[in-house]
Order: sequence, then C-alpha cells, then structure tokens
Amino acid sequence: MRQAIRWASALVLGAVGGALAFAQPTNGVPQDTFKIAVVVPFSGVYGIHGQSIRRGMEIAMEERGGKVLGKPLELTWNDDDSKPQVGVQKATQAIAGGAQVIFGSVSSPVSLALMSVAAQNKVPHIVTGSADDRITGSDRSRYTFRTANPYNMEMRMTMGYIEAAGFKTLYAIGPDVGAARDAWAGIQADLKRAGVTVAGESFLPLGTNDFSVAVDKIMKSAPDGVISFFTGGDSVTFTRQATAVGLRNKSKLFGPTAYDETTNAALGASAIGLQSGVRYSKEVDNASNRRFVAAYNRKFKEDPPVYAGIAYNGFAWLLDTIDATKSWDRERWIAAFETSKRPESVQGPEEMRACDHQAIHDGLWAEVVANPANPSNPLMKLAKTFPAARLYGPCGGVK
Repeated sequence: MRQAIRWASALVLGAVGGALAFAQPTNGVPQDTFKIAVVVPFSGVYGIHGQSIRRGMEIAMEERGGKVLGKPLELTWNDDDSKPQVGVQKATQAIAGGAQVIFGSVSSPVSLALMSVAAQNKVPHIVTGSADDRITGSDRSRYTFRTANPYNMEMRMTMGYIEAAGFKTLYAIGPDVGAARDAWAGIQADLKRAGVTVAGESFLPLGTNDFSVAVDKIMKSAPDGVISFFTGGDSVTFTRQATAVGLRNKSKLFGPTAYDETTNAALGASAIGLQSGVRYSKEVDNASNRRFVAAYNRKFKEDPPVYAGIAYNGFAWLLDTIDATKSWDRERWIAAFETSKRPESVQGPEEMRACDHQAIHDGLWAEVVANPANPSNPLMKLAKTFPAARLYGPCGGVK
C-alpha cells in the first residue's frame, strides 16, 4: 500500500511537472499582499472538516489585523476533494499566482503530494490535519512542517487507553489508506505484549456508505473493543450503522482520532460514551486558549471543534514566526520556524523539532459526555493528558 501511494504521487507530479517549472514566486521581494494557498477538502469524505479549518484560520488572521510583514493577508481557498492530483494542481496554480506558503491538507496522501510541490518550489508547507508518519519521518522535507500530531504519537496514546481499559480482544476497522494500515501494524507487537488478541480487521475504501458486512464480522467476533481509524464523514456513517444494530452494547468503540465535536454534532446523543484521542481541546486551560475560545464563540456562536483549533494553532504559529523575521526571505522563515517554541499555545507548551519539523506537545484523550445545555450536541470531555516525553521517539537529520 505504501509503495502504491508513492507511485501514485509520482504520477501526479509527473502530470503537472511542466507547470511546476513556472510556479515559483519571487523570494525575498516584498509584494503588495502576502498570499497563502490553503489546500484542504471542502467536499468529499473529509469535507466535514474544511469549514472548521477555515474558521480557525480566520480567527488567527483577525487577531493580527489581517496582516503579516505589514502587508494584507490574501488567502486562496482551494478544495482538494481529498485527491492528490487535485491538490497538486490547485497548489501549483496558487504558487504561480504568487503564493508564498502552502497550508494543507487533511488527507495524508494529498499532504504527501503537496510536500513535493513545496520542495520543488522552495515554498514553506504547513500541515495541521494529516497524521501519516512519513510526513515528518521517511519522507520529511526541509520545506514541510507539521504542527499537529503524527500517527505514531497518537497510537502511543491509544495503546495507553487500551491497557488502562483492560481489553482482551480487539477488532480494527478503518479506511484502506497507508496511514491507517501502518498505524494499526505499528501496535501489533505492543498488543501482543499486553496480552490482547486481535479478533479481526476490516479496511474499506474512503467514502464507504454501507458498513453492514464489516459490522456483521465484528458482531460475530464479539471483541471487547473496536478501534476505529475513521475520521470525518466515514466515522459518522460507521458509528451510526454500528449503533443501529446494537454493536455498542457488546463492544466499546474508540479510536486515535475517530471522534470530535463535529462528529458529535452529527451523531447527537448516540455519541455519548465514545472515546478518542483529540488533537485540540477547548478545555486546555491557559490564556491563549481562553482567548481563542472566546473569539470563536463571539464570531461563530459555538465552541471551536478540533480542526478549527489545530488550524488556528498552526496558522498563528506560522504568522508569528514570519513576522518575527522582519524579512521576505523564505529561507529565513524556515530557519526561524524549525527552532521555534511556544510556551503557551492553544495545545499547551509546544516546540518544533529541527531534526524532522515535527511539533512536540502533550497528547489529549477525551470521552463524549452529555451536554445538559444542548442534549443533541454532546461534549468532548478531557479524560487524560499524556506527557509529550512519553509520546515521541527520536528522529534523524532532515534529508
């Protein structure tokens, strides 16, 4: 699967190779506006997160008066439909139009493809929503930074939950993509050491509408727990169908990032009891997060969901770093970003590792609980915080 994604990315880049040669914006020369290409899904299986990302970024812009380096920020909103070729084409067009930064995506295959566009054009690329370990691992690049969680970190949290819950049998289900399969494969040895038996696994195409066959297999295997690698619309569809046939009366559903405020709103009260790792929480108690939550409440009349929080965090971090350089030289932005620290971000204390451009912060685990004020929209309640020192392994030099 991993090799197939690499071949697909190569074909995508080959198809637009001619365009890439003409896509480089001027570096080091002030422009009339500071252009950023946002390449995220507004449609398809991950489209549920696109609007949240946009809202989080809008708050970050407004905090700075819509400017960076003294120039108005100009963002182009590009729907990648969770497809690498679409993402590459949109990013290439934006860079040709003067974009100085690429922001995105949610889908890991799209983010991996965007990494090549960024590297060829020497344009900084910020990832907040894709967890594939290769982004800051085997495929890491000087031009790509991730400010949110990698999958290997999230799986360490998930393994901690599995052990604390005392599961003896597990069934895995998720999208048939490399990141999900790799994450599941990565904890097999840990499960064995913990005495947990794998009852089965089902990995299905993105956007699957009928989970009945997979749900039937899970029901027949009767595991203690079901680990779901779905997110967004797939997570909602699977959970609805599993709940409808009574699966949750026998097995506990959870996942590394399967549930958040957005899925809760779609699932309603039936979401109560689900557990998941979360990449952001409005409950992080510091001044930065309180300001962000208050601003989001004022503007959108609701609490910020996960993808709004991580988008705000990554975008605010980027803008602060660029402003501090007082320069239009993108190489100076990169040098500053890879050694930057944020003692109080909305995700808690955070720092960027120069060796792989992966942000380091504590891990958050939450449970869906009832919302007395709005029973149809349950809450994500923080259940545990995992110290960063327990979650990240060592890394090598950036290639």
